[in-house]
Amino acid sequence: MGGIQVNISVPSPVGGMSPLDGSPLLTNGNFKTQPTIKNQVISMIQTKRGLFRGEVQWCSNLSLNDWRTHYLAINETGELCHAVSKESVADLQKTAQSASTSNGAIIKHLQSCKLQLIDEVGLECSIIKVETYYNTIYLRVTDHSTFLELLSALLFWKSLKDRGIFNKCSVVQPIFPNQGKPVDLLVCQFNIYGPIPRNKHVHLLENYLPPPEPHISHNKADEGWFSAMGRLKSDGTLDLLLQSDGSLLYSINIPLLLRSEIQILDSSIFQNDNYLFLGIIPALRNQLGLSTNDTLFSNISRSQVGLQRFFLQFPLRIDLEDWYVALSSYAKLEMVSLIGTDKSNELRISNRFKISILEADFSGINLSKMNAETAKQEPPSLYAEVSIWGYPWARTSIVSSSNSPFWREEFNFNFSVKTSPVCICIRQADTANSVYHSSDKILGHIEVTQEMINETTLNVETRLPIFDAENKHFQLGTICIKIDSSLNFVLPSINFTKFESILSAMDLKSMTEYVYDPSISDILKLEDLSIVFLDIFQAIERENDWFHALIDKEMSKIDDSVLKNNNNNLSSAHIYNSLFRGNSILTKSVEKYCYRIGQEYLDKAIGNILRRIIKSGKCLELDPNRIKESDAGKKQQILDENFQNFSRCIEHLWRRIYLTSNDLPSGVKDQLKIFRKKLEIMRHGDDDVRSTINCISGFLFLRFFCPVILNPKLFNMVENHPSEASRRTLTLLTKVLLNLSTLTPFGQKEPWMIRMNDFISAHEEELLDYMDKVTEKKLDFSPKCLKLSDSVARPKLTMNKSILKELPSNPFLIDKYLRETELISVFAMTKQNVGLPESRSRSISMNRLSKDTSATLPTSPTDERIKIGELEFEKLSENNAEVFGDDLMKFLADEENESKGNGKLNSVSPKESRDLVKNLEQEASLLHHKIDHLTHVLSDYEFPSDIIIGKAEFADFLIESLYFDKDKNLKIDLHDTFAKKEGLKRVFTNTSSNIKFFNNGSQSLNDLNSMSQSEDEKIINQSVPKLRHSKSRKFSQIVRKAAGEPNQDGKGTNKFLRLFKKS
Repeated sequence: MGGIQVNISVPSPVGGMSPLDGSPLLTNGNFKTQPTIKNQVISMIQTKRGLFRGEVQWCSNLSLNDWRTHYLAINETGELCHAVSKESVADLQKTAQSASTSNGAIIKHLQSCKLQLIDEVGLECSIIKVETYYNTIYLRVTDHSTFLELLSALLFWKSLKDRGIFNKCSVVQPIFPNQGKPVDLLVCQFNIYGPIPRNKHVHLLENYLPPPEPHISHNKADEGWFSAMGRLKSDGTLDLLLQSDGSLLYSINIPLLLRSEIQILDSSIFQNDNYLFLGIIPALRNQLGLSTNDTLFSNISRSQVGLQRFFLQFPLRIDLEDWYVALSSYAKLEMVSLIGTDKSNELRISNRFKISILEADFSGINLSKMNAETAKQEPPSLYAEVSIWGYPWARTSIVSSSNSPFWREEFNFNFSVKTSPVCICIRQADTANSVYHSSDKILGHIEVTQEMINETTLNVETRLPIFDAENKHFQLGTICIKIDSSLNFVLPSINFTKFESILSAMDLKSMTEYVYDPSISDILKLEDLSIVFLDIFQAIERENDWFHALIDKEMSKIDDSVLKNNNNNLSSAHIYNSLFRGNSILTKSVEKYCYRIGQEYLDKAIGNILRRIIKSGKCLELDPNRIKESDAGKKQQILDENFQNFSRCIEHLWRRIYLTSNDLPSGVKDQLKIFRKKLEIMRHGDDDVRSTINCISGFLFLRFFCPVILNPKLFNMVENHPSEASRRTLTLLTKVLLNLSTLTPFGQKEPWMIRMNDFISAHEEELLDYMDKVTEKKLDFSPKCLKLSDSVARPKLTMNKSILKELPSNPFLIDKYLRETELISVFAMTKQNVGLPESRSRSISMNRLSKDTSATLPTSPTDERIKIGELEFEKLSENNAEVFGDDLMKFLADEENESKGNGKLNSVSPKESRDLVKNLEQEASLLHHKIDHLTHVLSDYEFPSDIIIGKAEFADFLIESLYFDKDKNLKIDLHDTFAKKEGLKRVFTNTSSNIKFFNNGSQSLNDLNSMSQSEDEKIINQSVPKLRHSKSRKFSQIVRKAAGEPNQDGKGTNKFLRLFKKS
């Protein structure tokens, strides 16, 4: 009696819809005026708005045949309950405590319910099966008019969305104007892993690592790596061309993809971060209620390929960044909204989380394998693999010969939708080769749900059981993981116009006063806070102003100490030497910034040296106490040999750094130049130039070079963690470089390192010369040795500017509006900290920006119902305060009394920085409360809105979107996202047929033919046939009419609905 049922998809308008048929449901040939049935349903949806009251037979189990006959009602909240009089309700309330008992609720909420019509012999009308997450019931009536009224009410509530903010996710197709013949926007040569083209002489690339196999069933096809020329056209088509003759290999329709189906791959997959995934992910589409029958390739049939996906390897990171943004601009974006919501009030989900896989323990089970060559049992080689929606997105390094592998690796994920359970699999690699292979056996796995990700239980290192992949009741061992998460909801860019303009105009010294305020520093994590500010100011091109302001703030801290020492004729060298050594907003920001712009330089300058040291696996130990050799002569011989080899290593490393001074990124040099200039101003009259240089050089090596040398795996320099021997060598190299950077000789604390003092003194002048060059105290005539991408001209992306504005900005793919949302939350948290009302928006940034780890998913309101109408706004004005009600403005009365902004930054002098900060705080409060209220409403069930519901156009639109499958499951596809592609049939069509749908059995609906039309039906009959637009255009007209068309002065004609209504 049941079939596969797809969740309702209620996205915002998507272009390219088919025309409305405007015809009735076909039943049997005797019913000639069938438009009456359709129009009756439309009239009932329009006028009754989901309300119902009548005699209904119902049961909860068909097999028991325990039908009960009651008067049932569907009320204004979507509740199916017993229909009773007011007197009966009063009597019931005396004996029952709960509201559900008092009104006899059968189903509490019908939103997004699943409907199926079931035939039963001897009945005139079909049985209606109503299924929700919590329960299932069966309904039947004896007359057709009651049947249509009941069905209309159920369809009304079915079109609305279920509880939970993730259930409000919609898919929107960006609209691009028709420009005639498509033109090329981007062209690039890259390597591709995908189906091998047929009938083409394609040279397959060898020695390339294949991607991990997805954990889904699929048709096998010949796949491999090959080179091609990519050409992205202005219509969103990606053509892959054969390089030898330019012939077409594949043509990929990017607008068919979701933005979540275009992913930058973690470097652990291919040991490189220049790889991009694009393809259809069936499990993700099923989750969103979309069709999985789309074909990625427009020039070949679906049967010719296996998996609908490609992997692209770009020559440079900047190429990947440009292509990622360009491709994403054509893909469908996932938004959170309700029917009829103004676009400025949609929300974008930022679902970020970091999974740290520390170690696993399988000591209680024998995982050893027999080596065929040695005929001995060998310990296993194990690694962990992280997959979502059946596709692997990250994996740890392979740890050989251990039942207790130690990894301590981190993987970052960023999605705009809810994730399916994250699966962490433990796989056993071939012991002989210890390389990844698709045939590696899956030993066991754990699953982590979205709810677990956003809870605090996994916020610390937690050991979880791993169960056998084949026998889920058998525990193999345990795994230790930690998950840091951030769930944020981002408004469209138009909301941030004034907020960003204030940030662009204000004196950032005022911002440093704010950042260093104890009310912030005491509750916020330093590292994450510094990244938020860095990203914002780098995105608006004010990073140098920000660093200037931070340095001035840091310098001001030591002014009193230096002045006191000067008055007492004491040296302040120890103060300067310790400057920038501790962790602060400044040091964390500069450290992140320098690595961001200098990652490519570090890899090309010293990466090969580090990889050779790690590959050799030698420990060049200089401490005699660490060498396990009893014979003194042999020990000294080992020390001498290690010293010679170590001297060559450190010499090679230093020469590489020194000779590439001209290749050091200009952004790094700019910050060092600022540091030196500020120090020289502070130390005016002090002839100790060397101390100033030592302070700067110590910072450069401590924050830039040495972390990479000490832990190359963390910075993606190597594939696996260094061995203990190699790690010791890297530690010694770091020690020497740090002492060289400050020209500090080794002393009696580490007597075995004193031999390296000759190296420090021999390169003292080179260090001073190097620092003069990188701080631009002298011209650097050194030739450039490295070919870095910062010298490559980047193409200008000419796609739709409004769409590009919502995407991460280049360079470095900074999500500016996410960061500004986090900054807004910082302002809100400080307000809470001084006693203002607590907010519901809790999640801020990765690792939970707040030290208070109480961030959870938004909860829906329980005490009161918020209508959709509360989310309707006119276009945002210059001051966001105008879109909120008097309640919020009363809340902000103090700020308004202190600083009354007129919305025009040009009228505010830069000297009035305090007023700008107040304006910024007010704007942040407005935006924070808007996000807070939207997430509050979107977390609840969707309820009818007077602005959309009750319109004849919407009722007609709903009925035209009604489909059924072979099992008579009713599906609503408001925007053609799945129904036609899945082969579903429209309930009301243009053609006649003998399918008996609404009536059950052979009886015709001639009795309905004789029914007279009501006045509402006549209105529908007059208005509906005139609508002959496409569904998307028609729906957009409904939204425009509901929101009020702007008149000549730019204001809407309808009454403005405030976000916060008066009580």
